[in-house]
Amino acid sequence: MDRLQPDPGAPARADGPDALPVPHEAVAEKRPLLTGIGRGLARYCPNCGNGRLFDGYLRVRPICERCNNDNDRYPADDAPPYVTILLVGHIVVAPMLMLHVIRIWPVWLSLSIFCSLVLLVTLTLLPFVKGGVIGACWSLDIVRDARDRRR
Repeated sequence: MDRLQPDPGAPARADGPDALPVPHEAVAEKRPLLTGIGRGLARYCPNCGNGRLFDGYLRVRPICERCNNDNDRYPADDAPPYVTILLVGHIVVAPMLMLHVIRIWPVWLSLSIFCSLVLLVTLTLLPFVKGGVIGACWSLDIVRDARDRRR
């Protein structure tokens, strides 16, 4: 059987003359998607997993205090509210519409309980979902244009 010969124009690897050529393009760093999403859901820096991702409720900490990663470059604009609304619709609104008590209780009682529940679940989930979106952007290397960033 014939042996594959390396391309004479390509640089050879240092491990012998029969080695295959090294590709010209640089190999990108692998960032696992589940690792990024998991660190973001925990509201930690997706790069190191140790530094805090947020200053307060939803404001992204621009630079991680542990690894100096620029977390402000990952866009999390419209996806977190959309995903949060989708989750709240499935967690609260769909079961609410299937419950028999919505027909039995007075309207004011149903509205006050379920509207409060929707608001509470939405405000609770939003920072976690935003962290998960930032973690996904980190792992997929999705960054915003430098001109669109805060000063």
